[in-house]
Amino acid sequence: MAIPASSGFRVIYHAPICPTCGSSNITTDDIETTDGLTEEAFICLACGETWPLACVTDWDTQAGGHRAPSSISAPAGGTS
Repeated sequence: MAIPASSGFRVIYHAPICPTCGSSNITTDDIETTDGLTEEAFICLACGETWPLACVTDWDTQAGGHRAPSSISAPAGGTS
């Protein structure tokens, strides 16, 4: 699911299913990131994997523009 965060950006919410082991035995808690900040994240109770609740991505929202997010590369020979 993607919702507008502001002009040109989208918030993409992650599923509460562990990307490592596939478990749905998930909780949320504040965790410290590698840069010393704290953020709320999903935590897998089966294997201990953590991942963010959501990510923000740069997204072209110009009128008539139906482009992929800028973080996704275009196919060889194509344009994004």
